[in-house]
Amino acid sequence: MNSAPQRAAYFSRPWVWDLRPTPGPHSAALLLLPHGGGSAHAFTEWPAHFPDDVTVLAAQYPGRGSRFGEPPARTMEELRDALVEALGALELPLVIFGNSLGALLGFEVAWHLEQAGRPPAALCVSGAWAPHAREPGATYGDALWSDTALVDWLHEYGGMPAEVLADPDLLTLVLDAVRADLTIVENYRFGPAPRRLACPITVLGGTEDRLVSEPTLRAWAERTRRDAEVHLLPGDHFHFADHLPYVTALVRAHLPTPADASGKRAEHDRT
Repeated sequence: MNSAPQRAAYFSRPWVWDLRPTPGPHSAALLLLPHGGGSAHAFTEWPAHFPDDVTVLAAQYPGRGSRFGEPPARTMEELRDALVEALGALELPLVIFGNSLGALLGFEVAWHLEQAGRPPAALCVSGAWAPHAREPGATYGDALWSDTALVDWLHEYGGMPAEVLADPDLLTLVLDAVRADLTIVENYRFGPAPRRLACPITVLGGTEDRLVSEPTLRAWAERTRRDAEVHLLPGDHFHFADHLPYVTALVRAHLPTPADASGKRAEHDRT
């Protein structure tokens, strides 16, 4: 069965990719937001952890993957506005998962969807300080300006496939996108408004993460009017990749069951 018309009604490329196209009907959607320098390909293993009635989507930022020839985004607002627009007519219950840069972006997307009357069911974040609680003095320093310093930073903190780090020519091609993403985080400001989401937030952090401290992880509780759970897992800044079954189970717990979704559709039809 060709499911392209249904998928096109949900969202639009090139910003959002369906990692596992299924014909539906769908009960919910999951939007995955990569870390700085990352791409939709970082989530290729995720669909296997979710039932077929869940649409598993991943953001593809410009300047990488199939969008390599495009200039990378330069501001959080550029990423946020493009993704909100790309989600288009998506009316399914939506859970957002973001890692590092993707976590901050996830909050911004969730907030703007909520303001548009389309609040997500949950926000799940990993490896990121709360938007208002960045570590004092935290900066990427010379990594934003020097290729050598940026390569050293990638070797130290990870987030880049080993085969890319081992290939100087390939690494040179991706440095602009990585630097642009780090600059977005560097320049991100939460602002004075006391913004709090109407959905719960699940927070994941690595016990050995030297970029994000436990207090700044727990500060995510201040960004929701609902419950906030913090889970500390063994590992560094990219800990979640080593605990995928556990992490996806936490995310999956926020998704409605097919029966829940059917009930909501029936209620919608009656009104």
